[in-house]
Amino acid sequence: MIADLFSIFSALGDLFLHRFFVVLAYPLRSEQRIFVIWLFTSLLFALFVFFQSLPSGQTGHSGGLRAFLRFLFPAAVWRQRSAWLDVRYFFFHQVFRVCLAEGILMAAVSATVLHKSSEVLTGMSGGGLRIASELIWGLEWAYALLAVLLSDFVAYALHYYQHKNPLLWEFHKVHHSPSVMHPLTNYREHPIDNLFYALGHGAAIGLSGGVISWALGYVPATPTIFGVTLFSFLFNALGYNLRHSHIWLRWPGKWGYVFGCPAHHHIHHSCSPEHVDKNFAFLFPVWDVVFGTFCLPDDNSKVKFGLGDGQEDVYTSCLALYFLPLKKGLSQLRAVFLP
Repeated sequence: MIADLFSIFSALGDLFLHRFFVVLAYPLRSEQRIFVIWLFTSLLFALFVFFQSLPSGQTGHSGGLRAFLRFLFPAAVWRQRSAWLDVRYFFFHQVFRVCLAEGILMAAVSATVLHKSSEVLTGMSGGGLRIASELIWGLEWAYALLAVLLSDFVAYALHYYQHKNPLLWEFHKVHHSPSVMHPLTNYREHPIDNLFYALGHGAAIGLSGGVISWALGYVPATPTIFGVTLFSFLFNALGYNLRHSHIWLRWPGKWGYVFGCPAHHHIHHSCSPEHVDKNFAFLFPVWDVVFGTFCLPDDNSKVKFGLGDGQEDVYTSCLALYFLPLKKGLSQLRAVFLP
């Protein structure tokens, strides 16, 4: 029995160690938000904002490398416990959530939904259209556009529901609890929050893929760059890592209504009264415009990150980020089922 226990702990240790090195390799993986290319393009946008912030007549050279580094890593951010908690939680969450099988469960359910929906729908009358080869290229681009619009709308709806449902909000609140932000803040999420989003989004995309497969006889390929879809490439390359940062980057003029910019997401994370429950969209702010949740001021003078009223002060450790939402969620369920 002792030998069996030793084998179990040894296997768990190997799993944790393997997962830790996988996390360290995130900058080399294009599906990760901190992929080196996305970090580099965000750095270029940050450099542009830095030049714009220099006093009139001062050049980038006279600003100096040290000035840029102070702008990029301000003491006002990195003196905060919240910033370093995000660093610790990045490793804690990315290692443990997979070892707890949450990632495996999400992948299995999403794959099952996609496979079954396609299987059921292709078994119905239809079976696919005959498409001329010269139209396939155009069809793939049309499918890519429709797929990303559907995906973004579903993401908007799920995100909105995460804020409006009291139980789901307890878990999504973890992502809104930082009082300062940097790129690793993107990973401050609760596994239950991850699970809800993955199941909802996976089901919607799986069903839509099934419909397309039934209608055409196959699911068209979508254009990719660096192993990600074209729209994901654009979204990540256009300063994605500044979405969770102190650097305010707003697209000029009406472009802020067309494609999500970092400033759009800063407003979503702000606890100022005029910013609460605004900007739920990810890629296309049109959903916020249509449903009346759009807000994009010219500057960030009123932006204040956090939950407001000191609520974020209870999230001071990795264990608190994991277990406080569970405790509060269970209290809500008890109040409903055991009044």
